[in-house]
Amino acid sequence: MNDQHILLVEDDESLQKLIEKLLKNNNYIVSKANNIDEAKKLVKLFIFDLIILDVMLPIVQDWNFTNTQLKTESTLLLFFFLL
Repeated sequence: MNDQHILLVEDDESLQKLIEKLLKNNNYIVSKANNIDEAKKLVKLFIFDLIILDVMLPIVQDWNFTNTQLKTESTLLLFFFLL
């Protein structure tokens, strides 16, 4: 079992389920948030190895906000977008 914990921040439910399934099939522990507010709460509760973040979420486009609110010393932020 992989002990890598990933936070997936995505507001599109079908895309969130697809990405979650891919990650879980590769033995990652996955927590989900539908928006930045949920993500901030989870970041306070858990230590994540990676945060996968939908860049189309409104507040995510403010890089300084996202970097200061979600990033910790041990967490890598990965921004993604789909066309």
